[in-house]
Amino acid sequence: MYRNKKTISSRSLRLLKSVLPPSDSEDSETEDETELSFNKKSNAPNMTVIENSDCSTHSSSPPSGASELENYLNDIDDMPMFDELGTDINNYINLPSTSYNDSLAEASISISNPILDFPNFESNIIDNPINLSTTENVLDLSSPNTLPSVNLHSDSDLSIVQRKSARLAQMTYVESNTVSSAYVQSVEPPPSTFTNKTKKMIRQKMTFKWTKQFKFPVDLPPFKYSSIPQNISTPYEYFKMFLKDDILELITKHTNIYSSQNLGKSLETTVEEIKHYIGIELLMGIVAMPAYTDYWSADLRYSQIADTMVLKRYQMLRRYIHFVDNKTIDTSDRFYKVRPILEGIRKNCLLIEQGKLFSIDEMMIPYKGTKAGSRRQYIRNKPKKWGFKFFVRAGIDGFVHDFFPYAGETTFSTESFSEYEETFFGLGQKVVLQLCKTISDKPLTAVYFDNWFTSLELVTYLRKEFGILSLGTIQQNRLRGCDIINDKDLLKKGRGSYEMRCDNKKKIAVVKWADNKCVTLVSSFVPVNEQTSSVRRYDKNMKAKIPINCPTIIKEYNSKMGGVDLADMLVSLYRTGLKSHRWYLAVFSQLLDISVNNAWLLYRREFEELNNDLNVKHMPLKQFRTSIAKTLINQRKPGRPIKELLTNPRIQKLPRLRPTDDIRLDNEDHLPKKIKKGRCMLCPKGQTVYSCTKCNVRLCTLDERNCFYTYHKQK
Repeated sequence: MYRNKKTISSRSLRLLKSVLPPSDSEDSETEDETELSFNKKSNAPNMTVIENSDCSTHSSSPPSGASELENYLNDIDDMPMFDELGTDINNYINLPSTSYNDSLAEASISISNPILDFPNFESNIIDNPINLSTTENVLDLSSPNTLPSVNLHSDSDLSIVQRKSARLAQMTYVESNTVSSAYVQSVEPPPSTFTNKTKKMIRQKMTFKWTKQFKFPVDLPPFKYSSIPQNISTPYEYFKMFLKDDILELITKHTNIYSSQNLGKSLETTVEEIKHYIGIELLMGIVAMPAYTDYWSADLRYSQIADTMVLKRYQMLRRYIHFVDNKTIDTSDRFYKVRPILEGIRKNCLLIEQGKLFSIDEMMIPYKGTKAGSRRQYIRNKPKKWGFKFFVRAGIDGFVHDFFPYAGETTFSTESFSEYEETFFGLGQKVVLQLCKTISDKPLTAVYFDNWFTSLELVTYLRKEFGILSLGTIQQNRLRGCDIINDKDLLKKGRGSYEMRCDNKKKIAVVKWADNKCVTLVSSFVPVNEQTSSVRRYDKNMKAKIPINCPTIIKEYNSKMGGVDLADMLVSLYRTGLKSHRWYLAVFSQLLDISVNNAWLLYRREFEELNNDLNVKHMPLKQFRTSIAKTLINQRKPGRPIKELLTNPRIQKLPRLRPTDDIRLDNEDHLPKKIKKGRCMLCPKGQTVYSCTKCNVRLCTLDERNCFYTYHKQK
């Protein structure tokens, strides 16, 4: 911003700077201080005379007294002001420069300049005028889309400095959005809500008082399940506890609806047929073949699958199996395609009695297709790097108790958190809170997680608010000023060395241990003051494994953290291979595997409780899964025997097996035998009663054609 003249006096600059802050602010100078500052500079060199058609000529002598200062500022107030583009500032604000004092109280601020466009401002922006005659009123600039109006009166108690400050404050707010100037101060509206930046600043300000002795360790009491079974159920009965009939009925209903919407007619499938389809998918996870059509092929035919359902019917069910009605869905949920099945199985998992030790981690559902869009995630440290990311809380035995998918910004759209949790916790901490809220008996429960979830505030909050004890690795940038030794100095002390810091007011302990690299853990219950044990590590100098010191907290974390990884491993052993362009089928197959594995773990738990003193082994997972699949396949409606499926030619057509060329052309033991009349292998229309005993195919032996000879000699 500059004047019309090329040269401007330093005194005018000081005048502008003196009136820039509002007069009612704490930083502005009083009238006496302003007058004193001018009097001190009375001996300044001659000033350049500023002349303009809109203002009178002034002498170079400084003003003396309040009246002369008032007149001087009046003339300064009337002088036009220009921005760096040469545009008059008065064009931005519809206020006449020559009659400012008389019309400012009635004028409204409007953005009508054709040169500049301000889309953020509205026309009706003056609602509540502000009286600047009192020091209690301040400019309310909290809304970025509105500007305050100024009601200035001609009372003698209102100084010209206040009017000048109000005008400059208004011009400053307009220019802060459009024109940059060295003489304009930026006025930022105060934040009305917490932003990510303010949350981060608040978290950084939280302090901890560190000592070297942890005074609040907790010994976890032994836990026993209250529900003791009377006898062992069958594998299918355990499986039905997770995949109940209401879920199967829902799948049947929406499959028929979806097929009607796409085919024009319903598949008319039933719950029993959906059970057959699920049983086939479970068997395919055990008996793997390159393509699902190989189970029906002549060469690789697998009768337990091929005799259950014909290939075309299986393909129709595979194509149109569905879980929701597409016409009545909530598209704001990114996993709406599979949400009913997901919530149904999750609810059934929560009904099972839970233990007291849990691990929280990520579970990847493999999927490399592009149909899922941004639902598909990438985690480089996982065995299956591409897929859907689920957050899982599992027991230390691998039993999955609770889970939910990561859906970006809508992950917690249906959940609510307190103001404290919203302020101090990020995504990883909210995941832990959400999964811990479904624990049935929270006090004296221990939860283990890795450094993606861990923060000092979370460990403190879980113990204080819920009585949940926690242990996890932690990143260095989340230690909140903890004065623990750095990694380089700790490694110099040798492998097995460690150091500890504690905050007994918040009941947390931080331990750093040197192995091949340094690892830092934080806990709210592990007694880290006990004597350390030892672990064996390979020493390249001695070329042998040697014992090194290991704190108790390290062994506690290693022995209890792997629950989710164990569940992942059990799924990967016999994964249901529902490969399809429809991304939600991959999620459905994972839910089937979780149901089977949870059923097997529940069976094993009850088996060990009933056969604790007996040297009897439980059923392995493969046999348990096979038993469930066979039960699903062999279930039929009353009055419909399985023979009908095998003997009815309309339902099942067995393929014709053909010998390989090595057998057909070996010239050994190919003898004709008489059988039932049928079509010849070579003749397009020939009928014969003879077949080869070795090749097991019908062949003609007539005078005009000898297909038997030709078949065994022709290459």
